[in-house]
Amino acid sequence: MKKSILLFYIFFVAGALSAQITVTNATFPQTGDTLRTMTDFNPSGIEITPSGGPYDWDFTSLNTGVVFTTDVYLDASEGSAFDQVPEATHVVINDQLNGGGEGYYRISGDKMEFLAANGNDPVGIGISSLFRFSPPILQRRAPMIFPANNTTEANLAVGMAWSDLPAIITDSLPLPVTPDSIRVRIVNTRTDFVDAYGTLSIPGGTYEVLREKRTLLRDTKVEAKVPVFGWQDVTDLLLSQFPQLGTDTIISYNFFSNTEKEIIATVTVDANDTPLSVTFKNNDIISGSDEILPGQPVIEISPNPADPATNVTLSNFTKGQYHLDIRGQYGQLVFTKIVDLNNETTVSINLSTLPAATYYILLKNNDGKTIAVEKLI
Repeated sequence: MKKSILLFYIFFVAGALSAQITVTNATFPQTGDTLRTMTDFNPSGIEITPSGGPYDWDFTSLNTGVVFTTDVYLDASEGSAFDQVPEATHVVINDQLNGGGEGYYRISGDKMEFLAANGNDPVGIGISSLFRFSPPILQRRAPMIFPANNTTEANLAVGMAWSDLPAIITDSLPLPVTPDSIRVRIVNTRTDFVDAYGTLSIPGGTYEVLREKRTLLRDTKVEAKVPVFGWQDVTDLLLSQFPQLGTDTIISYNFFSNTEKEIIATVTVDANDTPLSVTFKNNDIISGSDEILPGQPVIEISPNPADPATNVTLSNFTKGQYHLDIRGQYGQLVFTKIVDLNNETTVSINLSTLPAATYYILLKNNDGKTIAVEKLI
């Protein structure tokens, strides 16, 4: 009897394992590929299941027609900073990358690495430069199987002369002497656990997937070089203006298929596993045209970038009460206001208390459905 139970268990486990996919390097982007995704910053009906499988995840409630992103992978030599990142094989030029700029990647047979960002800083404190990670950030690995557990580290250190810094930083550092320069130091430690498998349905498609839980521990420090004393940690002096500094934990669940080059869905969650945002493969459920038709609801932002205040004009929306939210790139809510709309309405917002970064303005109805989204730089 015991032998029969043991044999049944062995065959059951073997059958379950054989039903899982293996994600290979055939899903890595290559030169000429265009990856399209969209992001829902107000997801509903998204359940984070325990580890294991097989599961049938239903994400078809995700809101399409929200924030669109298009990544075009080019040969690295086409990037403006290629001479500083000669080991890169590909460059992605995307105005939504850290608020604008280029991303340099090295794609090989078993991994895809993010080497550097050229443009706005990854922290969002308003510095523009070339930011190299050493070692690089591991974006994908192959083959990917269930289960699997990996830990990686990626560090960044970049310095700038005090005279080259934006006023929002220099005005936030009440130091007795003027520093020569500052440097930003980031230590990223990430644990990747392929913890579940099954079938995932999103608007426009259903895929066999592996789910990888990524837990990123990020420690960001700012140091100032002052005469006599050398490098001093000034992170605490900047926290009120830039709360993203210091130590942070970012958790996401990534769903990989063995057929598509886009990650099918990335769910960013809070400490309680409540979804904050979902970025998912764009299956062209609605038109991506930027043409504004007569009578179409529109969000207009001016000035954009904000300096530091901005006016948000809402036109052609049905009369009623709405929620105007501003969310960060990970879906975190940083501002909310109830607005009553009747024809064209303009809302003035002072953003002086928010750190420099890319944000999204969302207009939601009283049912919590996102009606319109616009990017705010």
